[in-house]
Amino acid sequence: MVRQPGLSPTIAPLHILAAGVLSFLAASLWPPILLIFSILFALTAPKLFFENDCPEGRRRLYKLFLERDDLPEAIKCNDVDLEERYWTNSRGMLLATSIMRPKGGEKPKAVVCFNHGFLGSSSYLIRCEYQRMVKAGIAFVTIDYEGHGLSDGLQGLIPNWENLCNDALQYFEETLSKQFPTTPSFLCGESMGGAVCYTIYNQKPHLWKGIVFHSPLCKIKEDMLPPPIVVKIFMAIVGKKGTNAFSRLPIAPSKGSL
Repeated sequence: MVRQPGLSPTIAPLHILAAGVLSFLAASLWPPILLIFSILFALTAPKLFFENDCPEGRRRLYKLFLERDDLPEAIKCNDVDLEERYWTNSRGMLLATSIMRPKGGEKPKAVVCFNHGFLGSSSYLIRCEYQRMVKAGIAFVTIDYEGHGLSDGLQGLIPNWENLCNDALQYFEETLSKQFPTTPSFLCGESMGGAVCYTIYNQKPHLWKGIVFHSPLCKIKEDMLPPPIVVKIFMAIVGKKGTNAFSRLPIAPSKGSL
């Protein structure tokens, strides 16, 4: 959330607490009412909480963050060579990318193409963690998915899983061929990024020497899925992206895609 200095929040923390308690009490009396509350909240939340929550706002916030005086020294990336740019996908969206190399032009022993998890990014304090690999002589390449980090798109919304994976694969493939043509390359994925790794590896397995899964989300257990009839009704209500209010809710998957 990006707000102008001096402006108070649209809604007070006490009001949020009161709404949560009332929702809990109402759901205890009649559980389906929780779904109604969730829908109403999802429709009003962007106006109440996500003021200026757009790609430009997130990028402004990151710029302000880097200007703080209390940041750890590692976030400045003085011990590695850092290249941060924006890459344009096939849909004309700007996606934030980051490449770290060993300092001083040292040839990397390998290159890791990293896939972050849901609501993750390649910026902020995670930079400090990435550098451990780079200081060991391994180049590090990553991209913020659509709707994540500093990239274009509604925050946290994945309109199409296949597009998300294809963006990552295309960027990695271009980067490897142009900047690391002879360096052994590996995929690495954390949480939801594990599922991204699994998807893009199966599309072009010859690109990679291996995969490193880090607490991966790879599949939803079959016994945790709702009955097929429930899924069909839900998909019929949601529809395609942008066709109705339900298609923008945080509970809505893409039509035809789990």
